[in-house]
Amino acid sequence: MNETYYPVLASLKEGTYKTPFIAKLGFIASFLGKTVLNAVNPDRKKKMKTFPVWEPTTSQIKDNILQHFEKHQSELKQQIETSKELVEKGTIISSPANKNIVYKLETAFDIIVSHEQRHLEQAKEVLQLMTKLKILWIKNP
Repeated sequence: MNETYYPVLASLKEGTYKTPFIAKLGFIASFLGKTVLNAVNPDRKKKMKTFPVWEPTTSQIKDNILQHFEKHQSELKQQIETSKELVEKGTIISSPANKNIVYKLETAFDIIVSHEQRHLEQAKEVLQLMTKLKILWIKNP
């Protein structure tokens, strides 16, 4: 999901980004930003369907998944750090999934980080389940 924001950030930094008309209505950007941010809250009490562009692919878990995750986090951190001026200006962008969903760039970063936290919590749950299954298998092979 995070990487879908990278072209938006690149065009913002190049000065070629075209802000959608709806972004001129600040209250809509604020409302939509808060709504999306609440939807990706890491507590995951509600299941939600995502946009097709962000549907996960099915694949095998690779041995180097942790290295890949670490590299991805480093890239994300760099993207955020190099966007400081844009955040300070209150730049508004549209979601990579839908041009009519607009929010501040700062909110986009909050959404991304919250989404990462959500996946971290999912990984912890899977690890706990795997540990329980391993213990059960050892006791009852």
